[in-house]
Amino acid sequence: MADLETKEALKEKIRELEAVIAEKDREMALLRGMDLRLKAMVEAFEGLIYVCSSDYRVEYLNEQYIKRIGWDATGEICYRALHNRESICPWCLNERIFSGETVRCEVMSHRNRWYHVVSTPIYHPDGSVSKHAMIIDITDRKKAEEKLKESKQRLDLAMEATSDALWDWNLKTNKTYFNACFYTMLGYEPNELPQTFETWEALIHPEDKRAAVRRMRAYVDQKIGSFDIEYRLKTKTGGWRWILARGKVVQRDEKGTPIRMVGTHVDITERKLNEEALRMSEASLREENLRLKASLKGSNQFGSIIGGSRRMQEVYEIIMKAALSNANVIIYGESGTGKELVARTIHTMSARGRKRFVTVNCGAIPENLVESEFFGYRKGAFTGAQADKPGYLDAADGGTLFLDEIGELDLNMQVKLLRILEGGGYKPVGSQETRHPDVRIVAATNRDLKAYVQKGLVREDFYYRIHIIPIHLPPLRERKGDITLLIHHFLQKYSEGKEIPSIPENVMKSMRAYAWPGNVRELQNTIHRYVTLRELDFTGITENTPPADAVFPTNTDTRLRTMLENFEKRYIAKTLQEHNWHRSKVADLLGINRRTLFRKMREYGLN
Repeated sequence: MADLETKEALKEKIRELEAVIAEKDREMALLRGMDLRLKAMVEAFEGLIYVCSSDYRVEYLNEQYIKRIGWDATGEICYRALHNRESICPWCLNERIFSGETVRCEVMSHRNRWYHVVSTPIYHPDGSVSKHAMIIDITDRKKAEEKLKESKQRLDLAMEATSDALWDWNLKTNKTYFNACFYTMLGYEPNELPQTFETWEALIHPEDKRAAVRRMRAYVDQKIGSFDIEYRLKTKTGGWRWILARGKVVQRDEKGTPIRMVGTHVDITERKLNEEALRMSEASLREENLRLKASLKGSNQFGSIIGGSRRMQEVYEIIMKAALSNANVIIYGESGTGKELVARTIHTMSARGRKRFVTVNCGAIPENLVESEFFGYRKGAFTGAQADKPGYLDAADGGTLFLDEIGELDLNMQVKLLRILEGGGYKPVGSQETRHPDVRIVAATNRDLKAYVQKGLVREDFYYRIHIIPIHLPPLRERKGDITLLIHHFLQKYSEGKEIPSIPENVMKSMRAYAWPGNVRELQNTIHRYVTLRELDFTGITENTPPADAVFPTNTDTRLRTMLENFEKRYIAKTLQEHNWHRSKVADLLGINRRTLFRKMREYGLN
């Protein structure tokens, strides 16, 4: 019985021992796996690894180190095998490491190469200690840092030695360095101001700040290719100095994002004062010129405008006032009264006269192209946009934008133009850049815009933005005293130095009595045809027509109007027949637009 119990106890011990052995095997397998992974990581490490004992014997070298020195130096003295020295390396850190410290440092070898070294103690089960060192060659990085340091030192010396006001902006820290000349220019003591980007912003004149900061940010965000702008900076005494600022990105991070920018501030106050004096002189001369023209009141010509009637003299007075102002102008008048000529005269006599005068026929632009025509577009903004194209607002920047038939603009475009007029700017189609053009609006219409406002066809706020200086051009029938002047003017113009043809007095009377529904344009075209073809035909009347008093009854205004309408109907019908009912051509010959011709055809039943 006792033997049986002893055998069972022995079996139990064996099972326990087998379990312990199995557990140890698993641990050994795990250790072997960890050892393989560790070895793989060590061999994959691109730097140098070695292990040495406290007596300077090399215990291990990784493959990279063996390749570097050309042989396996395991068991050799480290300073002889690894560094070809007969004594302990002066940079050796064994004392600190074998005392239990992990040391990280950068050292230069005798070969003038820089290394980043991490050394740490390894404790063995037998109580011994080894040094484990991981080494990475950082020579290229150190050289780059040294070059950057030297470059910064040279820049610092240059910034202090130059007579220009310089700045150095660290975009990551938002710190801005200004050299001594910057402070001297504005009257401050060196380093009197906080060196931050906000300091520079705070010194900018309120009227200039938005444009300056926006352009700086656009350059930093790489939306524009250069940074240069003129603005005013506040001096210590509270005055303002005009400066020209230029800047350039000189450092970027690994992603290409700008992190450092340097630039100059050049004092241009004297130049600005001279420019202002010149502008004032020009303005004075312009005003004197206008006063001289005003003294010619009663003359028969104002610039390129012909007319000596009282109504036209009133128009001249308003034109002169509009030319001295920068306010928006709206010109009212029937087709053919010379609205564009008046607009050009205002532009030419104004301070913008040297800039562009851009004409836009608002009624002739297809609705789907209005925005791209006004604002322009960028390449790729839509199918067919093969290149950047400036819009009307770009073309008229600094000058005058003449909006003919402004009543034809849709409400959506009125909103966008209103935003521009209020300083909100616009974005070209396909662009994120907001532009703020310096444009004066001179508009024209043959419509009653107030009635359009009541009908909801014109926005009230847009109406009041453009209806600042209204000019009402009288139709030719309301200034018949100017007809003779205009006839002689056009005869001279189209004769081009040749003999000026005469017009019989009876025909002249008829022309003075005629209503001229196409206004000055119709009269101009009539004279042009007469000079070219020697055929004077304006209502069916020719040189052989009986005297005017037999053609135009003058018993009553009603009978005269009826007769004039009958003549107009016959003349339009005759012209349509002669030109095969080509309405665009007939409208041009009559000096009226197509819409007016269509309306008159409906009124007279000419289908």
